[in-house]
Amino acid sequence: MTTKRIVLIIMCAMLALTAIMAAIVIGKVSPLFDALTDSPSLENPPETSTQTDPTTATTTAPTVGVTTNPSTPPHEHAFVNIREEQKATCETPGYIIYECACGETKTETSEATGHSFGAGKLVAATCTEQGYTERKCSLCEKIEKQDIQDALGHELAFVKSVKGNCEESGYDEYKCKRSGCTETVHKNVVSATGHKWVKGEPVEATCTEDGYTEYTCSNADCPVKTKQDDKIAALGHDFGDWKVTTDPVAGALGEETRECKRENCNHKETRETELVCKQWRIENGKVWTYDIYMTAKNAAGKEVTVYSYNVIDQGRFGGMKFTYDGEVGLVIVFTDGEGKERTYTLAPGDYNITILENGDKKTEEPSVPTTPSEPTTPSGPTTPSEPTTPSGPTTPSEPTTPSEPTTPSEPTTSSEPTTSSEPTQPNSEQGT
Repeated sequence: MTTKRIVLIIMCAMLALTAIMAAIVIGKVSPLFDALTDSPSLENPPETSTQTDPTTATTTAPTVGVTTNPSTPPHEHAFVNIREEQKATCETPGYIIYECACGETKTETSEATGHSFGAGKLVAATCTEQGYTERKCSLCEKIEKQDIQDALGHELAFVKSVKGNCEESGYDEYKCKRSGCTETVHKNVVSATGHKWVKGEPVEATCTEDGYTEYTCSNADCPVKTKQDDKIAALGHDFGDWKVTTDPVAGALGEETRECKRENCNHKETRETELVCKQWRIENGKVWTYDIYMTAKNAAGKEVTVYSYNVIDQGRFGGMKFTYDGEVGLVIVFTDGEGKERTYTLAPGDYNITILENGDKKTEEPSVPTTPSEPTTPSGPTTPSEPTTPSGPTTPSEPTTPSEPTTPSEPTTSSEPTTSSEPTQPNSEQGT
């Protein structure tokens, strides 16, 4: 409904209302007007009539009550609001639901539009797929297949015969001749015959190679011919004892070698001679002195001192531990007076180290080793002949290196031994 139509309806309603109001007003005013117009004038008074006119009585009857309460006009719906709308599609009808201001509704429907298919395209049938004409709707893109044709099936042709063997079946091979088809079919299949194994001589396991028994197939057309079975895992090397091949000397490690004892195996392994850490502690009241010897055995079985360390502990820290690492050297671990763990390392060699009362260290490398080639646990305490107070690590004034290691009865000390106000007996501790 257009706007002009709505305006026209409203104007007609207003005109009808105006006419009704005018009729009411005229109905009230008319009797008075009639009375005024029919009343006799002063100059010409009406004649008195003795006859009664029935028409006059009828016409003068009051009519005001009839015109004052006209009936209300009926409501006309204006369906201008759209509550719901569904457009028609190719397969589904559409509709529009209009609503009046009073709540009344009106529904208008429309039929489905129907598909709009084009001419379509032909899809040819193949050996395994149907052929058809395919059409597509330009409105909803629905695809429709028409004029469906059955699949053609394969057109097989002989290609070759394959002879079977121990592991593979024999067959006649056929392939489809149609363009674009790769179908291959085997016909007249003969199962594989299987191997006929003949056991051969066993091969013994070695240190590094597995042992096994070799089998040979007696079929002339066997593609494999041999196989290894009954395997035995490699034995691994059976080494003898380590033997010193290069003697260790002061400042340099020796070399040890071991060989596999199995027949026909010449495998060898070589390593540096192993070091053994030996240590002693001597207490004199003010300081503790540790003598550390890193020894190794030579080919004759004698211990040789390779590296030596002299540790003077001015703080007398208990629980001091010494370990040796072939890469970093001597490792010293202890806890200082404040409860803090300290760790110091001394490279492989001959070193003197002084650990101060606060836990700090002072290190120096002696020019000449101060330890014997074969240290042993002292048999008793040593008494200094002339006590003096040491200022640091002690070094012998003229060390001697014997041509053949000897076993001292007690740890060696410097020519000027350390003393306290009262000589103390050395506390001997040996560890590894």
